[in-house]
Amino acid sequence: MKMFAKNGEQNIDQAKGLLKEQFEKSQSPMQIVYQAHLQDFGWLPEAAGGATAGEPGAGKRLEAVRIKLQNAPQGASVKYSVHVANKGWLPEVADNAVGGTTGESRRAEAVKIKLPGCEGYGVFYRVFMQGKGWSVWCSNGQVAGTTGESRQIEAIEIYVE
Repeated sequence: MKMFAKNGEQNIDQAKGLLKEQFEKSQSPMQIVYQAHLQDFGWLPEAAGGATAGEPGAGKRLEAVRIKLQNAPQGASVKYSVHVANKGWLPEVADNAVGGTTGESRRAEAVKIKLPGCEGYGVFYRVFMQGKGWSVWCSNGQVAGTTGESRQIEAIEIYVE
């Protein structure tokens, strides 16, 4: 009987640990985490919560991004599309997939980001454009950056609220 009780206690402790972990996750706010692929640097460290990913004003082109959600509700995702030099708008990607190009030396010129399945949340983002500086804050699928001006993005900032 003691053997079963001990196993039962272990199972209860495991269940308590899982419940605690799920509770703590549910109490943490949803966050967006992103990474920029920059000319001559490759993938930069992850940024989050509106921090800058890239090198504004350094003259280095942003070539691609990866964007993901943390502590997101079930069924939530982040979808994004990047406008790339000589290719136009690339197909929409989601949940940390590469948006843009790597290894092709092509500049990203604009981005669109949205949050399907995230009722009650909005995504806000802006880009630093060569020769223009920071764009206005865009949200929920609006275009940040330029198309048809051959103007590279050098950095991006994103947050959810």
